[in-house]
Amino acid sequence: MVERRARDQFVANIPDLPDIVADGPTEKEAIAAATQKAAEHVRLIVDSGEIVPKATPVGELPRRAIRTAEFNRVLIPVDIERVVARPSATCNAQKLR
Repeated sequence: MVERRARDQFVANIPDLPDIVADGPTEKEAIAAATQKAAEHVRLIVDSGEIVPKATPVGELPRRAIRTAEFNRVLIPVDIERVVARPSATCNAQKLR
């Protein structure tokens, strides 16, 4: 969600990743900063072995009152590289005898 806080200050936040908030002098720059932070945050979640939260469907996102500073809503795609871990099948031949 993108809010206009002042004439030249936009703030983007991601409801599914509550720690992600970014700002910029334009809507585009705030979204770009939020996208970068989201990608880094998701990478940390994946690297730590945690489960990445599922994206909330657009229709289920919180609605704001009409008098809010909300300016726009955008969907920010974050690519996650999927790595399959496979257990090693090697064993020590000495232990088998």
